[in-house]
Amino acid sequence: MAIKVVEKDLYKQQQTSDKKVIKDEKFNKNEENNTNTNIEQPKTLEDLFKKTVTKPHLYYLPLSDEQVQEKLKLRKSNVNNVNLVSK
Repeated sequence: MAIKVVEKDLYKQQQTSDKKVIKDEKFNKNEENNTNTNIEQPKTLEDLFKKTVTKPHLYYLPLSDEQVQEKLKLRKSNVNNVNLVSK
């Protein structure tokens, strides 16, 4: 009887290992299908913006040179206006 139990156990082990192999083959086929398609990955926030080191992270876009010049001009004109009013 002990021999029959061992044979049954071996048969069950072979069946489960065969199932695992089939599942692995299916998984590998799915991976191949996914890699073959040319789907673009969505861009992350880190790709689109710069972020601060502090937490929580703040995402921002730096100003262009033209925008910086405009802001400086506005700031100078505002400082001049404040000086005129205070006198």
